[in-house]
Amino acid sequence: MLSVAVLCVLVAGCFSFTSEHAKLVAMFHDMDINHNGLLTLHDIGAFLQHLGHDPHSDIEKEEFMKSWMQKYGDTGVQANVIFNFFDTSGNGMLSVDDYVELFNKFDGNGDASKRDKLVTFVEFEVVMKKVYVNIG
Repeated sequence: MLSVAVLCVLVAGCFSFTSEHAKLVAMFHDMDINHNGLLTLHDIGAFLQHLGHDPHSDIEKEEFMKSWMQKYGDTGVQANVIFNFFDTSGNGMLSVDDYVELFNKFDGNGDASKRDKLVTFVEFEVVMKKVYVNIG
């Protein structure tokens, strides 16, 4: 079974996608550890931990922003807005509690409260597009 991210990349050769869409596909693909086209809380937590210097501690704003800008080519303003969106507690650090709340923000159909706890690419894309629109 092809993941949504891989399918989007394959189809991209046939259609004209915006660089924003391509960036979101890349983000989703990076987060989707087992590349099954679905995100779990574990996927999001592991992805964010790898953006920090120490994968066993909270992520500071500066280290997140530096990693994010290098990885996705965003400006400092964009990385700052993304960090603030991810930092659901507003304490300037990304922690496990933030990962849970972020996961719930991505979950558009409410299945995060169920046993499977999955976020699709479409759910992810809808939320992230809103975040990027608020930057501009």
